[in-house]
Amino acid sequence: MTSETSAVTDDTEAGHTSWKRFGAFAGIGAVAVGGMLYALANGAIAAQFVVSDLDFKVSADRLVGTGFEQYGGINVDRNNEPLPMATAAISEAELHSMCQSVLIDDELPTLPAVTMNLTAGTGENPVEAETLLVDMHQMAGDAEFDNMDIGVNSTDMDKGPDAGTPISGMFGMQSDTIVVDDLQQEARATTAGSFVLNDLNLTLAFGEDECY
Repeated sequence: MTSETSAVTDDTEAGHTSWKRFGAFAGIGAVAVGGMLYALANGAIAAQFVVSDLDFKVSADRLVGTGFEQYGGINVDRNNEPLPMATAAISEAELHSMCQSVLIDDELPTLPAVTMNLTAGTGENPVEAETLLVDMHQMAGDAEFDNMDIGVNSTDMDKGPDAGTPISGMFGMQSDTIVVDDLQQEARATTAGSFVLNDLNLTLAFGEDECY
């Protein structure tokens, strides 16, 4: 999965990097449905979210994570065509005021567009995830990293979770912690060893009403 990143350096110190508008690094994704939503809301369970090969949008006021890695590679779409992606891996993550949405438009040619919108972590308790993996192709926000290594062989990284399948020789980067304010992300799939959606609310409605 190949990552495409844009950033403006804000300040750099030994062992501490703060970047503005940093693309393709971390986040949370996907929309879960039915009884699985209630299980996720009431306790941590293993979860894998994929939305029928559709991109979905995610926003959050803040993401706080420990043990961060990112590496690039190639996935395939529904037509078996190559699809550049970046995988972000976080050992433990919290998301405050998270929103996830998927717009179903062209897939329903005889019906109006439908938006599935999920919010969580809007109260005192944030969304919590462990061993979080996100496949994505776009992300923006104000990000801050501690003890960041850039240009690491993806198979040599050791700060994030022992998960995922990085390809040897792929560009990778890692840090002890990651904090992202005003997170906006477009992703394709998310997996997590555990996922807790506090203050869960799910709506489906006709029309376009995405997170951003």
